[in-house]
Amino acid sequence: MYRTHWLAAVFLFVWASAASAGVKPYQEFASAGCTVQGDCSIVFPAVTAQTLILHASCAFTLANGASISFASLGTQNDNPRDELQFFVNANNVTSYGINAETYLFVPAGDQPRIDVFSLGAPVGDLICTLSGNVN
Repeated sequence: MYRTHWLAAVFLFVWASAASAGVKPYQEFASAGCTVQGDCSIVFPAVTAQTLILHASCAFTLANGASISFASLGTQNDNPRDELQFFVNANNVTSYGINAETYLFVPAGDQPRIDVFSLGAPVGDLICTLSGNVN
């Protein structure tokens, strides 16, 4: 019980410190269902101020025998891209996930974008959450 209170106090201190420094949390959820192999992308809504994305989390499916070439986080209007490492949970339809720390600045007005490129079958039910800070 002591440990739970200690962790809650640390969280509250970090949250209060960030809030007093003018940092606002950013979190956005989006999904896509792709019907052809190749690039499956999610374009998130435009950010209203410069935003630092610190974490990307996704889940998606892919038919047995197909493969993923790459996954990346970038922006709609700019070239920077962060490669995202994915992991596999094998079953009759292969289930994949992304749980990646990242560090990508998105300028005001631009849109964060996640791309997953598949070979042999389309990516099914791509579901992603981005989180970070608005400066």
